[in-house]
Amino acid sequence: MEHVESREWTEMSDDMLHEIAKLLYCYDDYYRFRAVCKQWNKVLPQIPNRPWLVIPFDDKALETRVAEKKIHYVKLPEMQTSRLRGSCFGWLIAVGFDGKLRMLNPFTRKHKDLPPISTFPSIFDYNPDRENPYTVKDNKYFHADNNNSGREDYVYHDEDSNDDGEDDDNSSDQGDDPDDNSYDEGDDANENDDSNEDDDDLDGDFDDEDNDSDEGDIIYLGPIYGTFCVSNKFIQRTYITKITISCPPDDEYNEEEFMAIAIYGQYCRLAFCKHGDKKWTDIPKSQKDCDDDCDYDYEDAIFHQGKIYVIDGYTQIFVFDIKNPGTPVGGIIEIPKPHDLYFFARNWKLGYLIGCVDGGLLMVIRHLNFYQVQNIKFPGCNSPKFEIYKLEKGAKEWSRVFELKNYALLIGFNSSVSVPAHNVPNGWDNGIHYTDNILPTQSSGVVGGNDIGVFNFEDGKSTQLFPDITLLTPPPVWLL
Repeated sequence: MEHVESREWTEMSDDMLHEIAKLLYCYDDYYRFRAVCKQWNKVLPQIPNRPWLVIPFDDKALETRVAEKKIHYVKLPEMQTSRLRGSCFGWLIAVGFDGKLRMLNPFTRKHKDLPPISTFPSIFDYNPDRENPYTVKDNKYFHADNNNSGREDYVYHDEDSNDDGEDDDNSSDQGDDPDDNSYDEGDDANENDDSNEDDDDLDGDFDDEDNDSDEGDIIYLGPIYGTFCVSNKFIQRTYITKITISCPPDDEYNEEEFMAIAIYGQYCRLAFCKHGDKKWTDIPKSQKDCDDDCDYDYEDAIFHQGKIYVIDGYTQIFVFDIKNPGTPVGGIIEIPKPHDLYFFARNWKLGYLIGCVDGGLLMVIRHLNFYQVQNIKFPGCNSPKFEIYKLEKGAKEWSRVFELKNYALLIGFNSSVSVPAHNVPNGWDNGIHYTDNILPTQSSGVVGGNDIGVFNFEDGKSTQLFPDITLLTPPPVWLL
């Protein structure tokens, strides 16, 4: 047999190397492949430019299923006790059980902290030594002059009990079949430390508590009327809806321009922090846009062309100018809702925004179907239908989009984006790739996080990746 010199491996063509690398779906395997020799390390990029599905727990069977679907993934079992609430520029944004907000890059192993949850505007008091350390303001009843009277003795909320025998809010509107992806159109009629960069440990303080117990959460009334006290677990699971950043936190050229925005609290308001800030600051609506003093119901927020764009539960679009030296200012865009867009109520759909390279704006509507899970009292949820609308730059009305051509959309806890079709798995272009950011179902801790799949515009069908799984916690997210 002819002897093959080992050096021939180093002479493999660049194209062949890249083709082999595409078949390595786990980033750990790709990392080892790249480290075989100096030449391969030089040819192959440290981080391939493709979407990665972050799996924040250890599940070999699930990893196998993901690889079989030709999805590239990064496994981060050290994040199992965190809650991922953002993904931008290759960085994840995680909520720790202790309320710390950490930005981390799973490829470079760098991380930086954002101001903690205890510094958000609706947190009235924080005492980590208490069993329920957070005292939160309910803005509908709280008044800054503390002239609060008429409080009740207590408020009780238990995730696992319903003593009056009534159905939960969602259970009365559940669909019949979780496997039925059909959609009936008739139903529509009606403390911040920038020096905290550590390349070795991503876990930090995130894994010091087992916060996935089956115990219910109790909400107590606070020291004055209009406040209530809640646990670390309740805050971690429900307080932050989503966090988005304007640029990579390690970008030295744009360090002073760095900004993070967060949809937060029970009323889904918007807050921001800039480079060097020690706390979060609320971004209020203008007086003319504010029908309700506190219930903003924001669903998604993005940075686009030097501005912040936000969508609320009524598909109203708000824009805020971030060039203002203080709090971003702005208001609603006076553009009518698409005439063919119908939904029963706000909690039956989610809206997402995606900025286009031509200056336009995409609005993605994710219709939700709640269904009864066997032997579980909490409802499950899937996404049988999606719609896309585009607002051309300078236009005064939305136009319906029926195909994506050479692009695919990625939505969920990640910053909503479009990617070239060649970067997604074969046959998955012209579709919407979604992960589960439906907090009402996930907050129970017994169901949710599993609504992950792709909606194909060619056949109008939504396909779940894991239809037989009831609970994925924390839910996987897309990372670019």
